[in-house]
Amino acid sequence: MANFAAAVKGQGVSGAKSNEHRLLIRAITELPTETRDVFVLHRMAGLAYDQIAEVLGIDRERVQAQLTSALVQISETLRAAED
Repeated sequence: MANFAAAVKGQGVSGAKSNEHRLLIRAITELPTETRDVFVLHRMAGLAYDQIAEVLGIDRERVQAQLTSALVQISETLRAAED
């Protein structure tokens, strides 16, 4: 997960979608490590909160807090890019 950007690089997105894709990748990549790990495991790997907690060795409440933080930070990054 530490090399998230490399894992999704070049997935065949073009035009305006390509720019949106790059912005999203940048927003996710800029997240703090634990926050990014929680986001990727939940939104991309489809793991449930309890599974993420077990994989990362943290409690379920921390998973929820980190996911909320990820969504807020990603939203703020994307909104700032629109301005």
